[in-house]
Amino acid sequence: DKGAYTVSAYYEGQPVDLKDANVTAAINGEGGPKIEFSNGTLQLKYNGGPKDTLPGKYTISLSGHYENEYGKISEAEKQITFDVAEIPAGKLELRISGVEEEITIPDLEAKGVFTVEALYDGKPVTDLENLDVQASVSGDNAPEVEYKEGKIYLKYHNTAEDTASGDFEMTVTGSYKDEYDIVSKAEAVSRPFKISDVRDKLEIEYELKQSYFVASSLDKSDPIKIRLKKNGTLLQGDELAAADVKVDTGGVGHELNLSEDQSCYELQLNSSGNKDHGKHMIRTTAGIKDEVGRPVNAEKNTVIKFGALPQWVYWAIVLGALALIAAGVWAYMNQKILPDQITFDPETVSFTVGGKVVKGDPNSTYNGKGKNNGDLTITAPSYLLNPLAQASFRLTLKAVDPRRIKSSKRRAQVTGRSFPAPTTKTGAEVGPKSYSPERPGAPLVMDDIEPGTPEPVFNISNGNTVSVDGRAPKPSGRGQDAISFSVDLRFK
Repeated sequence: DKGAYTVSAYYEGQPVDLKDANVTAAINGEGGPKIEFSNGTLQLKYNGGPKDTLPGKYTISLSGHYENEYGKISEAEKQITFDVAEIPAGKLELRISGVEEEITIPDLEAKGVFTVEALYDGKPVTDLENLDVQASVSGDNAPEVEYKEGKIYLKYHNTAEDTASGDFEMTVTGSYKDEYDIVSKAEAVSRPFKISDVRDKLEIEYELKQSYFVASSLDKSDPIKIRLKKNGTLLQGDELAAADVKVDTGGVGHELNLSEDQSCYELQLNSSGNKDHGKHMIRTTAGIKDEVGRPVNAEKNTVIKFGALPQWVYWAIVLGALALIAAGVWAYMNQKILPDQITFDPETVSFTVGGKVVKGDPNSTYNGKGKNNGDLTITAPSYLLNPLAQASFRLTLKAVDPRRIKSSKRRAQVTGRSFPAPTTKTGAEVGPKSYSPERPGAPLVMDDIEPGTPEPVFNISNGNTVSVDGRAPKPSGRGQDAISFSVDLRFK
């Protein structure tokens, strides 16, 4: 369109008609452009078409002759030289879109689709048959790719199981042949994406009505039900029937069958195998295929026990033994016993003879530890100035409280008492009870009871006071010394 020239002819400075000037034009070279000369316009033409016209340097030669009114002929020539350049290649640009940042292996072929947009000199390429796109994903066991009509489809590397997961990058290059058969190449573009290995979760569950079996009655036992769950949902029907379920019972006879309603597998034990008493492990393995054919496996164990007798018999024996032990413990802990130790509180000892305080520790004897009955005897310390000045008491005791009561908190029942010394007793006190003679020199009797009535039993406890008062002859034989002996009991 731009290869046009205007040709004019002049004779002695004056324009003349081209026809009168007999102007002709010719161009050199083969395969180059052609020319068309008409009405003063010299037009360059393709040699068949743009892609058929060879680039290069060309010369147009113009010649003509003019005859004036006097019959004189004048001739003229002129050359036009020009260059025909190659048709420049346009700019090809590729753009990739589509595919979320992360896709899972099960969704890879369904959602792994990239869209490729090609722009040639800024305009969308619509004649895709002239567009050649090469796509690749690098990495070991990376997904394979397939380009078709502006789309790149991710494909499994052999199988879904063989396809790797992780971070990948889609790289795309391409070329385009335009209407002039000029091929333009695009710079490589890339787009990162991630493949995550999401797998189904298969679980095995046991349902046992019993975990203990009588070895001689295995054929009559309830079956062990084995259920499968995929991602928390129970497998049933054809999906369960297609599962590969195996059971290892360690030699115990069994049959494994799909239940009639196809909701579980039933493991029926029988007497055809090992019936040894004791524990037996059952190991179940199961396998299924996920939606893209990858294996999904699970394994779970449970333990059963064989015995000679029904389990309730063993429980009866155990419970009976426990009952006997409990009864024995109850009886033992509720057995009435005296405190482990009964003595006196040293801080409360008081022994006076003739108004004088006698120092020293009393002598205490107690034999009731762990028993139902016992005796307690406490004797005042000796007084060197009057060996006859003695004081003591003896209590016969019986248990009141059970062993489970802390020893210091137990009480003791006084079933008998005596006051061996002093010789002449004027009064005594044992815990809540007091004693005095009916007449001077007479034996002590419990106060506040009817004469001739047997003394009632009573209880004493930690901290109670026991005392005895009386008189003893002086060593000179003249007169008597007043005696008073008192202690507070300490139960331990």
